[in-house]
Amino acid sequence: MIIQVMLLGGKGLRFMHENHDLSSKKNESRSSNLPKQFYYLDQKQMVFCQSTILLAKTLKPNAIIFAVDPIFLEHESINQQFELIKKLNIPTYHCFNGETRSLSLLNAIKTIEKKITEPLTDCKLIIHDANRPYLSGEFLQRVKESTIKCNEQNPCYIPTLPVHDSMIMQQENSAIKYVNRENYFKIQTPQIVYWSKLIQCLAKISTKEWASKTDEGSIMTSCNFPIDKYLGDEMNQKITTKADIKK
Repeated sequence: MIIQVMLLGGKGLRFMHENHDLSSKKNESRSSNLPKQFYYLDQKQMVFCQSTILLAKTLKPNAIIFAVDPIFLEHESINQQFELIKKLNIPTYHCFNGETRSLSLLNAIKTIEKKITEPLTDCKLIIHDANRPYLSGEFLQRVKESTIKCNEQNPCYIPTLPVHDSMIMQQENSAIKYVNRENYFKIQTPQIVYWSKLIQCLAKISTKEWASKTDEGSIMTSCNFPIDKYLGDEMNQKITTKADIKK
C-alpha cells in the first residue's frame, strides 16, 4: 500500500508580500492574498494541484492525505482544484496542518489510522511539500524506484543534491571555519518512509521532540533507523518567492 501525504502548511509570507496576482484577473479578488501553494501556474492548475497530480499519476497511491488549514477550503477556486484531483479516482482526505511540518505529518498519521481500513502492515508513506510542483519525469522515476525499495530493512529514502558552493560554519566563538562540502547534501521531498517504522518512532519520542524535527529523515534517524538517499533534481525547488516560478 502507498499513501501520498501532501503538506500544504506554510504561510508563504515572503511570497504574499510581493503583492503580485496569484491567478487570472478574474480570480484576483479571491486569491491574491493566498500563500504560494495556491498560486496558479497556468490558467488551470495551482501549485499544490500540479505537484499532487504529477506524483499521484506516477505512484498510483491508494489514498492521498492533504494537511491544510481548513480556512482555505472555504475558497471556491481552491475547491475547484480538489475537484480536478478527484478525477484521478483516488480517495482523498483532509486533516489540519500543524504549527510545524512534523506536526502536520502527525495529523496526517492520525487521519490515516482513522480513515484507512485496509491493513497498514506493508504501507509506505510518500510525504511531499506541496509547494514543489516542478517534478520531472526522470526524477519521478527515481521516486518510484525508491518507493519500491523501501522496506523494513531500508525504511526511509530521501532525495538529496550535492553542494557545489564553498561552505563555512560559524562556531560558538564566532570564528569562521570552512567545511568540506563533499560531506554535505541539500535535502528535498518527497521523502519515503515505511509506515510501521515511523509508528515505532512515534511511540519512542515525545511530541515536543517530534515537533522539532524538520523532516521525516530527521525523525527516523532520531530512532536510529537507517536512511538512504536517492538523487534529487535541481528543478525540484520550493516556491518561496515570485522568482522561483518557472516561466
